[in-house]
This record gives sequence, structure tokens and C-alpha cells, in this order.
Amino acid sequence: MDCGIHAREWIAPAFCQYFVKQILQSYKTDAKIETMMRDMDFYVTPVLNIDGYLYSWKDNTTRLWRKNRSPGPSGDCYGTDLNRNFDANWGTIGVSFNCTSNTYCGTQPVSEPEAQAVTYFVGSRKDDILCFLTIHSYGQLLLVPYGHPNFTAPNYDELMEVGQAAATAIWNVHKKTTPLGLRPTFYTPTQALPETGLGCRGSPTPTPLS
Repeated sequence: MDCGIHAREWIAPAFCQYFVKQILQSYKTDAKIETMMRDMDFYVTPVLNIDGYLYSWKDNTTRLWRKNRSPGPSGDCYGTDLNRNFDANWGTIGVSFNCTSNTYCGTQPVSEPEAQAVTYFVGSRKDDILCFLTIHSYGQLLLVPYGHPNFTAPNYDELMEVGQAAATAIWNVHKKTTPLGLRPTFYTPTQALPETGLGCRGSPTPTPLS
């Protein structure tokens, strides 16, 4: 699970911390959590985009900063949208090649150290990863791969089944309806981090927009 790939989405890192707190406090009293903790490893990245996140806290003028803080190719702009820097269908749709844009995808696939680290981590564990969650805000949606409208995930039915179970669980606890579907159904299509996991293993789970 990763949180905070977009700097301004402050609730995402807070959720990752809350998730860790909940499972650590629950595993001794909740049989399901205890079984999961015994049989699986959890990897949680609370703030994937740390320099962008810190910059978004600088003052009121930086509050809505989205990208990381790497220098642009011309040296007169900063930041790459890390969610659009991964190799899956890089640069094909829903991106900008203008480094001043919030959706600037970088000079090449996986040009950013954050994207490199995730790609290496996922790739080196591709046979062991059961699911991959990436937490965003603020859309109250559950989104599944692919973000490209011309491709369908090979395990689409499984993804939708898992997503529907999550939406049902949210309803049971909070009585909130959570729309579920492909990213292009709800907003501008693009490639994104979960598809890196899909390319490696073929079984990520939906992307919650908390």
C-alpha cells in the first residue's frame, strides 16, 4: 500500500498511518486480522512523494502542490506527476509533456527516483504480491486498472469482485455508497501506479480515492 503520491492529498498519508495503527491494535483481538498478520507481509509507504508533501506544507501558496520537486529539463520549472511516470502505457493518454503542468509525466518512463524505487520493489517481489493498494483523495471512489480506455485487465472480473466487496464493507460500516469502476469511467484516463503491479503480477486491487 502506498499513500501520498500526490503531495496535496494530505488525508492519504494520514490514512496509511491510521491503517497501520488499526491492524497493530486489532490483531490480538480480531481473528481475521491475526490470521492475515501471521500469513502475510504488509508493506506500507506512508508518504511516497516526500519532497512534494513537505513543500505543500510550506505556506498557503504551496498548499495545492501536486508533483514531486525534481528540477524540470529546462531548469525553470519543478516537479513530475509520479502517478504518470510509471512504465505502463507511459505518455500515451491523460498526461502533459509541459513541465509546468500538474500532469507532467517526466522526460521518460520511470525517470523519477520515487518511481524507480516502487518499480524495483514491486518487480523484485512480483511472484509474491497478492494485491496493491494506492490511496488518493478526494473522490470517494474505488478504481480498478486499466486507466487506458483501450485495455482491459486480464483479471478484470476478479478486480471488480474485490472492489464490490470493499464497497459493501464501506456501506456496512459507514452507510456510504462508493462508486466502483475503471478510471476512464469517472475522469480523464491515464496510466497509474497500480498498473505497474498489474504488469508484474496481474492481481492488484482497486485504487481507493478516500
